[in-house]
Amino acid sequence: MDLKYDVVVIGGGPIGGYLSRRFNEFGHSVLIIEEHDEIGRPFQCAGLVNPESMKKVNLHNSILKEIWGARIHSPSGIPVVIGNNSRIRTMSVCRKIFDEGVVLQAIKSGTEILKILSRSYCVEQMVLILGLEGSLKWDVQKK
Repeated sequence: MDLKYDVVVIGGGPIGGYLSRRFNEFGHSVLIIEEHDEIGRPFQCAGLVNPESMKKVNLHNSILKEIWGARIHSPSGIPVVIGNNSRIRTMSVCRKIFDEGVVLQAIKSGTEILKILSRSYCVEQMVLILGLEGSLKWDVQKK
């Protein structure tokens, strides 16, 4: 199997999905290589997304709670309030819905996904080729 792509992204998480979509929007062919059988699993970290990032992906259906700040209670019981309830600082999201949504946007924009479900599957070589016009090409070959 010989596959040729302008860009190869390792990892089908939210950053890989967003980056892939953006490369597609600029006319590049993209392959995401993902090791897990399901996007968004296993959870890698907490699902906190800031408002600016949410605007870029428009996945408001994944929001569980808007967070404006925090109340911290010292050992002596004195509360400290950080933030202001009139300004949302971050959002707690369902990582499964968020991650899938970002990667689905990439797929709809033209990204292809290669799922590597077994460690025995090996990408033998990835060769970065710089074209005469300065364009980059990846040549991915399966062992």
